[in-house]
Amino acid sequence: MANLHIASNKGEVILYAPDRITRGEGADALRNAVKSLSSAGFPKIVVNFSGTSFIDSAGLGTLVAAHHFAKINGGKLSLQRLNSKFREILEITKLSTVFHFDNRKQVRGLPEIEIDIDDVSGIRAARALPLILSLRNNRIRVELGMQDGVYKVRPEKTSQSVIIASPYVISEATHTLRFDDVKEFEELINSSRTREDDIHRFLEEHPKFLLAHEYQELHSKVLLERELKGPLIPDFMLQPFDTELCDLLELKLPRESLIVGPCNRRRFSGAVHEAVAQLRAYRDFFEDKGRREEILRLYKIKAYRPRMTVVIGRMTSMDPIEYRRIVEGQKEVKVMTYDELLARAKRFLAV
Repeated sequence: MANLHIASNKGEVILYAPDRITRGEGADALRNAVKSLSSAGFPKIVVNFSGTSFIDSAGLGTLVAAHHFAKINGGKLSLQRLNSKFREILEITKLSTVFHFDNRKQVRGLPEIEIDIDDVSGIRAARALPLILSLRNNRIRVELGMQDGVYKVRPEKTSQSVIIASPYVISEATHTLRFDDVKEFEELINSSRTREDDIHRFLEEHPKFLLAHEYQELHSKVLLERELKGPLIPDFMLQPFDTELCDLLELKLPRESLIVGPCNRRRFSGAVHEAVAQLRAYRDFFEDKGRREEILRLYKIKAYRPRMTVVIGRMTSMDPIEYRRIVEGQKEVKVMTYDELLARAKRFLAV
């Protein structure tokens, strides 16, 4: 059983995590609860850890899987009321860049419902959250608790209803992009103050920049746990349309040097080679059958010898013939500049 608080005015479900989140104990209960809520159409889930005293590596993996599941279902999972030791673990494992943190004061006096983790019908019966229509995978779905102002049902005097939608519905239903989003991305990569986390967050929120017409789904910051070694966390894993096996994509800064060396010995920079080494480590992780099966169990992701891409640097005034020659010398990893990514995005602008 799990205690749930419902913030009816915010459209959120606050899930209180168990005392211990370990393999075969609290981890399974937490994962199933988030999965049930996400599948039932509750996109905003806040996991409150005020009553949690211990979490192990399996519990961390469960949280990453829950975050991923909520996101692919169009939602958002946030963490709340973490103790200092838990926060330190997230910093050490670099998982602090994966999760959203809710730092608001705890809301008191919210309706509290105790439900079975496999049955969330009790929340629907409470009628605490507003009904909203959303467009996902080109199908309209009735959901609860999404942000106001995108799609909304307004009953009329007749039996029919009106869908109030912003023009963003056009972009969501197709593979096009909005002008404002492309402009924001261009400003982001032009700024000297931009960090990798800023770019990652933008692309996570605007996945069509990476999906284009080649990929159908994007998985962000998947935790790849290794025995006796620290975890690997690739920036993105991309699900193609033509195969179940995902590809890998790593981000580096736009201001990183791309090509170095004298005119007669031009070559990729150390930053490119470092990114290639990272991608190789991610790729080699999936050579082990047991690891592949664990990632499939946790995230429903299949991968084996994935194709690899690094997005790094700018074209500036580089000779395109020279650039093509150097790029084609790197057969193992596709090197893409931010200028190329921006140009592709502009081709997909909604009209």
